[in-house]
Parts: sequence; structure tokens; C-alpha cells
Amino acid sequence: TVENVGDALHQGLELTTEADLTGWYDARHQTNLRQRLGSFTPFASLMLLDATFTEGPQDGKTPQYAPQYTLRFGAQYTFRDRVKVNLSSVFVDDHFADDSNLANRTVPSYKVWDLAGEIAVWKDYVKVFGGINNLFDERYYARIRSDGIDPSTERNVYGGVKVGVRF
Repeated sequence: TVENVGDALHQGLELTTEADLTGWYDARHQTNLRQRLGSFTPFASLMLLDATFTEGPQDGKTPQYAPQYTLRFGAQYTFRDRVKVNLSSVFVDDHFADDSNLANRTVPSYKVWDLAGEIAVWKDYVKVFGGINNLFDERYYARIRSDGIDPSTERNVYGGVKVGVRF
């Protein structure tokens, strides 16, 4: 059935922070750790959402795919533009997969971690990269369709070589 579900109000707040802790330490203590040891940068992003239908047949209900929070955080290590390693995560609150808020159309909360890295082997011309998506092999789904769910991607490993030529 196709119908107008009504007017909705989406309001929220998104907060993001990132800090180069090694650079901060160097600046405060007049050291040069970043050059010798590399840079360590934790980061975080939090989205808070309040979404509600304000008029129409779904008045007072929550629109589909509108989790109350999405939290992303992790850290990156960088060494002299030659080595980069990134560990990141996303945590998503449970939410509805339809506008009528049926209990059997609820997407449970989930959390996923990814690990990625890159090493410059020869200047900026040759780099080796790789990573693991869904590091802890979390079983989840993020979408429900009329014919079932879209399951998450299982843990997967990837890698390769980047070759770049500058003219």
C-alpha cells in the first residue's frame, strides 16, 4: 500500500571531536615525539536524533530508520606519512524499519569495528594496504525489506597494492 504517512519533524545534534595527542604533548613539553614515534589521534562523533511524525496517519510515531543515536569512535596512528593504521567503530541504536512502528519490523542495535592500514613502500609511488571489515564478526542487519532482511556483511579481509605515477 502506498500512502502519505504525514509530516515528520527530525531534530538533533551532532558532536565531533578529534585530537592529535602526540602533537599536543609535543606542543606542551617542547618535544619532538611525533617525528620519532608517530602521531596518535583518537576521534569520536555522536549523533543524537529525535524524529516524530507530527501529522497524518502515523502521528506520534517514529519515522523508519531514525535511530536515537549513532556513535562513531576510534583512533588513528600515523608515522611520517609512511604508515597509517585506523581502528574505528560505529554503534547504532535500535530503530524501526517501517513508519507504523510494528514490533516485528524493528532493527536491533548493533556495533561494528573496522581495522585498516597502509604502508608506503616506495615514496608516494607504491603503497601496500589492507584491512578487516566487521573485525569481531558481528551478526546484525541494518535494513528490512518486504521480502526479508538485508543481513550484514560478515567479517571480510582485503588488501592490495597502490601504484601511482605523477606527471
